[in-house]
Order: sequence, then structure tokens, then C-alpha cells
Amino acid sequence: MHAAGQSQTASTEESQNGALANEGPGTDQATSGGYKKGGAVNLRDIGVAFASGSIAGFGVKTLTAPLSRMTILLQVQGMQAPLAAAGTAAARQANATTLNSASFVAKPTSWEYLRSVYQREGLLSFWKGNWASIVHKSSAQGANYIVFEFIKDRTKPYLWRSADDPGFVARAFSGFAAGTVSLTLTYPFDVIRTRLAVEAVPEKGGSAPPRQGMIGTFRHVLAREGLRAFSRGLPCTWLCQGINLGLNFGIYESLNTSCLKPGETRTGFKETMACGAAAGLVTSVAVHPLDLIRRRQQLSCVNPTVAEIFQGILRQEGFRGLYRGLGPEIVKVVPAVGLSFFAYEYLRQEVFKSQVPPR
Repeated sequence: MHAAGQSQTASTEESQNGALANEGPGTDQATSGGYKKGGAVNLRDIGVAFASGSIAGFGVKTLTAPLSRMTILLQVQGMQAPLAAAGTAAARQANATTLNSASFVAKPTSWEYLRSVYQREGLLSFWKGNWASIVHKSSAQGANYIVFEFIKDRTKPYLWRSADDPGFVARAFSGFAAGTVSLTLTYPFDVIRTRLAVEAVPEKGGSAPPRQGMIGTFRHVLAREGLRAFSRGLPCTWLCQGINLGLNFGIYESLNTSCLKPGETRTGFKETMACGAAAGLVTSVAVHPLDLIRRRQQLSCVNPTVAEIFQGILRQEGFRGLYRGLGPEIVKVVPAVGLSFFAYEYLRQEVFKSQVPPR
């Protein structure tokens, strides 16, 4: 009887193991949330990450579009005149002059300048270039999360603090890689978005009407400046956005996971917003000078180097010139980073019911 009992127990265990094997790792992942029990990032994880990131980027970018345009306008104030004649000899001379003169220095204060934009163009003008921005941000953010999750998973044997804790270094490295890859793929949209943002409506009696939309701007830049214009400022953008995404992911996830209670895979709205605000604030202050330089490179017709623009700003505007536009940028990113992460986690875990790797 003892032998029979052992046989029955073994048979029961074997049956249970067989049922688990038949269920497979993907079945439970597709039907319920929670942490993955094992296995690498699969195709469904990639699809869910891209869809969740894209939707989150679409919504947040639309809400914060006015602040984005305010930031860009302040960063490149004084460059619109050379831009209007982009591709001509006069424009190249004007852009060359800006590197060695005070033409970047704006006479009115930031508030006065933004008020003049509102008076000339109206409230809706602060959403100018938003469609290009949405296309850029949605695709870039979707790609960000795909690359981030993939690289983070692949660095487990090398950078993780423990078997279930990636740690800050792995998160920051994965975020840096995600930023460089996604921005390379979507960079032309970033250039078009910048051009549209600084495009001013002429005063009454002005000659040249503004170009309309992404396609018109693309054709104009291509005809006047060639394909090279769509990669102008890319190396600086790699550095800027790589650091940006690296710090954002590293700081946010490190803070956010420390707020998780036992059994939780995502925090509530308040905790997410607080962690996002901290990550966004630190990151914006750290990378804003690089962001300003890359914007000015995107608008230049003479391909100035990072060092040339940096030296010109210090010479003519002082150290504070490197942080032009930081005010609206901080107002934008403090809620935007938290909203993006909250929407992303909510969509992939609650809407798509996807299991997630250790965060």
C-alpha cells in the first residue's frame, strides 16, 4: 500500500507539471498581469510596449504642446530671420554672423516675447507643429520602451544588481541606448517640428506667407538645404537625448520601484507623478544646454559645431544663456514624465493585461 501511495503521489505531481507545461509561459502572460516568472522579452511584450508607449506619447505631447513651443521659441529667439531665407547666400552669411555676434540676444524679456507671439498669432499658434510633434513623439516613445525593455533584459548577466533588481546603472544604460536608437529613426520629424515651431505669421503687409504643415516644410527644407538638413544636430541630439532618457528611466524606475508595496507591479497615480516630477526636474536641468544647442544647430544653415555655438552663447549671453527656455520646459516635464510613465504602465498592465519583467 505504501508503494501504491507513492505511485499515486508521483502520478499526481507529474500530471500537475504536465498541465503547467502545456499552459506555456505565453498563455498566462496574455491573460493576466503581474510579474513574469521567467523568460526573455518576447514579440508580444515588444508589441505591447510599442502600443502603450505610442498612445502615452500621443496624449501627453498634445497636452504639453504649448509649453514645448514656448521652450523652442525662447531657445532660438533671434534666429527666425536667417531661417526665413534658408538656403540662400544671405542666410548662410546671417547664420555665420550669429556665431560671432549678439544676434542670439533677445531685447525683450521671455514673457514679453511670448506675449508678442500670442498677440500676433493667437492662442492656437502654440500648438503649431503639433502634428509633426505627435508623429515624432509617438513613434519615438513607442520605440523607446521597446529598446529599453529589450536592452534591460539583455543586460541582466552584466549590469543587474541582483536576479530581480536591475538597479540604476542597468536602467540608465538601457534608457541611453533607447534614446539614441529611437531618435535616430525619428530625427527628421524632430527637425520639421522645430522648423514649424519657429515659423512666424508675417505682420500685415508682409510678403512671404508661412509654409503649411509637415509636407510643405519637408519640401521646402529639402529643396533649399538638401537631405543633409534632416540630420543637422544629430550627434548633439544623440548625446542630449541619450542622457535625457538614461536619467529619466534610471531615476524614475529606481524611485518608483522603491514605492511599490508587496505584490504590486505599478504604483498609484500620486506616487507615479511624484517620481516622474523628480526625474523630469533633474534631467531637464542637466541636459537643457545641450537641448538648446541642438535646436540652434537644426535651424542653422552653416553646420556650426557644438563648441562654436557653446562659445558664442557664453560670449554674448553668459552662462544664463545656456538655460534660455528652461522655465516652460520645467513646467512641461514635471507633470509630463509622470503622466507618460503612468499611462504606459496602466495601458500595458491593465488594458493589454501583459505580464512585465522585473522593474
